[in-house]
Amino acid sequence: MAGITRIRERQAVGAVDLIKPSIKFRDDASAPATSQALGSEGGDAGGLNIVPNFYFVAPLSPRWSVGLGVNAPYGLVTDYGDAWIGRFQAIKSSIRTINVNPGVAWKAANNVSLGLELN
Repeated sequence: MAGITRIRERQAVGAVDLIKPSIKFRDDASAPATSQALGSEGGDAGGLNIVPNFYFVAPLSPRWSVGLGVNAPYGLVTDYGDAWIGRFQAIKSSIRTINVNPGVAWKAANNVSLGLELN
């Protein structure tokens, strides 16, 4: 965070990352319950995920700057489908996170800056 004191004008940057995990289940020795179909291995439960991020810096004076970062540090979605062998436990699961980091930096000297941010 302290490094934002080196930026002399307002700046904003954003990006979108595309993540495509492969998540496969392999059944080795399951036995079906009475009168129940065993089900499939579900194929690939991974899917395309869109992960955005955004950062902004604004100098307030030659010595003070503020910044904001917004991103998704991790997340995951799995979807096996209705015929999956584990369908009685879960078919679709997801976890999504968002991280917001406001911060401030002070330039104490030409080669020393201090920063503080909240996470």
